[in-house]
Amino acid sequence: MASRSADENLHFESDTINFQDILELLKRPEHDYSWSTGIKESHLEDLHLEMVHSGAFFSFYNLYNRKQVQTDHEVMIKVVKPFPQWFGNKERSLRLSYEQRVLQKLEEFCPTNKAIKIHLFVPGNSFAFIENLKGYRTLDDHLLSKDFSEDLAKAIINNLIHIHKATFFATSNSNCLEDLEAQLQDCGFPGIIEKMTFICSFEKDNPTKCKDESLEKVLLQIYNNSTLLSSVADLKNSFHTNKECLIHGNLQTDSILCSLNGDIKFAGFEFAHVGSCAFDMACILVNYLVAFYHFLEPSEHSDQNHQFAQSMIEYMKISGQLYIEKMHFRNDQVKKFWSEVAGFAGCVIIRRVLLPLPEDILHTDKFSKADVLEAGIRLLKNNTFLFSSLCSLIFLPFFTLFLPFSIFLFFFSFPTLL
Repeated sequence: MASRSADENLHFESDTINFQDILELLKRPEHDYSWSTGIKESHLEDLHLEMVHSGAFFSFYNLYNRKQVQTDHEVMIKVVKPFPQWFGNKERSLRLSYEQRVLQKLEEFCPTNKAIKIHLFVPGNSFAFIENLKGYRTLDDHLLSKDFSEDLAKAIINNLIHIHKATFFATSNSNCLEDLEAQLQDCGFPGIIEKMTFICSFEKDNPTKCKDESLEKVLLQIYNNSTLLSSVADLKNSFHTNKECLIHGNLQTDSILCSLNGDIKFAGFEFAHVGSCAFDMACILVNYLVAFYHFLEPSEHSDQNHQFAQSMIEYMKISGQLYIEKMHFRNDQVKKFWSEVAGFAGCVIIRRVLLPLPEDILHTDKFSKADVLEAGIRLLKNNTFLFSSLCSLIFLPFFTLFLPFSIFLFFFSFPTLL
C-alpha cells in the first residue's frame, strides 16, 4: 500500500486523533498485546506513524519502529473518519463498536472469512488496532494502475460467496441467523446507505447532491419519470425488508484490498446487516462498470486503456457465473436475483455520480459522468421488464449502441440459460 507521513496530530475533516492517545493505549496492562510485542517494547522516540490508505469513511496507518525491520515491530491502525454533516450525528466510536460486533458474529458463522480482523478496540476511541495489511492495496489502486487479473476477480467474488453462503437463511441455522439479525438491527448505520442510495439521489432539490450543469438534461430522465421513481421505491423496500444473509452493505473499491499473492480482504463492515445478497453483488459490478467508463476516457494511452476497459466486462461475467454456480439458486431465485442486482446497480451508479464520496475515481472524470449516469438510468428503467422473464442472447445485437445496457443484458440473462 502506498504510504505518506502523518503529523503527530492526524487531521480528518473537523476532527483529530492524537498520536499520544495511541501510544498510551498500547502501554495499558489490561489488554492482550501478543500481536504487538515489538511495538510495546519500543522507545517512544523510535516510533513513526505513516498513512497507508485514505478512504471515504476510514484511513489505515502503520505504526512502526524506525530502528527495526521485523514485522513484529509494527502495527496497523484503522481510524474512522467523521461522517459528512448531512449523514447525521453518528459517533465514530459507535461505528467501530458496531463493526467489531459484526466481525465477531461473522467469525462464529464463517471462521475462514476474509474480513480484516480487529486486534484491539477500546470503546470511546475512534481508532482500532487491526491485522497487518503489508503488501495489500485497495481495489481502486489496482484498477487505476491497471494491475488487476481474473484471479483477483475470482478471489473477490469467492469471498463474497463464502460469507453469503455461511449466513444464508435458506440453508443455515435460522435460529442463529435470527439472533444475528436481532443483534444488528439496533444500529442505524445501514440506514445511511439506504438513505444515500434510494432517497437523496432521487430527490430533485436535495441539497446534498453535487451541482453539475452538464448533468441537468440527463437528470430529467429521473425526475420526470414516475415509473422509474416507483421502481426505486420498490428497490428501497427490498433493501430494507429482504433478510437473506449477512451483507457487507458498501463494497466500493476502497473496501476491497488485494495482495500481491492474490489474497483479498474486505474492510469497512460498519454498514453490514442482514439483507439482500443482490445488493453486495450490485456494488461489486458497479466498481467494474465505473472503471470501464474511466478507461474509455481519451488519453495518450487510449489503446491500452480501452483494452483494459474491455476486460472489465469479462470480470463482471466471471463474477456472475461463479456466484450463481456456487450459491445453488433455483431458477425462480436466479431471475429474481438478477432483476434486483440490475436495479440495485442502477441506484448505486446514480448515487456514486450524484453523491460522490472522497476517494471515488469518479472524482477524476468529467466527460463520462453523464454516460455513467445514463447507464444507471437504463438499468433502472429495464430491470423488471427484462429480468423477470427468460432473456435470450438474441436480444444482444439490438443494444450494441448502448454498451452498458447490452453488457448487463448479456451478463444477467446468461446465468438463467445455464
